[in-house]
Amino acid sequence: PLTLPNPTPALAVLLLVSCTAAVPIPDPDYSRPRPRSQAELAFVKALFNRIQPRSIAENSEYCGYLGLNAAGEFVSTEPRRGSESGCSLWGAPRDMQVLASYHTHGAFDLAYDTEVPSADDLRGDIIDGVDGYVGTPGGRIWVDAAQSGHALLLCDVGCIVSDPGFRRDIDYPLQHIFTLADLQERQGR
Repeated sequence: PLTLPNPTPALAVLLLVSCTAAVPIPDPDYSRPRPRSQAELAFVKALFNRIQPRSIAENSEYCGYLGLNAAGEFVSTEPRRGSESGCSLWGAPRDMQVLASYHTHGAFDLAYDTEVPSADDLRGDIIDGVDGYVGTPGGRIWVDAAQSGHALLLCDVGCIVSDPGFRRDIDYPLQHIFTLADLQERQGR
């Protein structure tokens, strides 16, 4: 077994991510109204499974907010249709305690790096100060952790509805965690 003397919180998160991508990863640097949980991930999966087929068929991003209602239950706004490469959010309802934004990446397309959050996705979530869930054509779920500035893979290929045309790119492997600088380098910015 691997033992490390007093790992830092960031290293502990990295080790957790590299060991299992199916468990929600808490971001130790971020104080949210409610910590990420299996229940939240289950809600996010159900939400993406509902909108992925339309997003893929139309090759359009869909976006919205998820949060808690007055009873402390998970709720989301209706998905808003964007374009092939973006989706603009409007303000969240006043009766929702926002936990995160969410958006899909449309259909699989070799012209776009759709299997990871874009640098713009992560930058926008950092600026807005709210986490962001991203569903990919391959069926992955990422979370952009706004406070720490990392994109974390929560579950891998096939976790949610995926594009039948999706193909893994063996020449362009994915990490389980990206910083903004990593994504900018990966996407040539």
